[in-house]
Amino acid sequence: MLGYLVGMLVAITYSNSLFILRKERLFLWASLAVFPAGILLKFVGAYKYGLGGLALGTSVYWVLNAVALVFVFSRHLDLLEADSGPQVEGEDRALEIAAISSK
Repeated sequence: MLGYLVGMLVAITYSNSLFILRKERLFLWASLAVFPAGILLKFVGAYKYGLGGLALGTSVYWVLNAVALVFVFSRHLDLLEADSGPQVEGEDRALEIAAISSK
């Protein structure tokens, strides 16, 4: 059941983050990719091990869902960072900000 608790909390956190970034389709595709595995895990768990197997299958499903959402979110942030171009660091950045604010 720990996988259910942690997996669900991580999945909710990252799905909300994707909604804030207005990337609902990334959430949709990540969830759809994991959904068939969830059905299979729950079915096999319930068939082989009864109620405990169903609980285990549910926990594993939520962990997989969380992993998929973390992967999609981090990949999207990497692409955003790559699109923003090189960052100016240190003193050059301070001079750039000062030049903009004095205009």
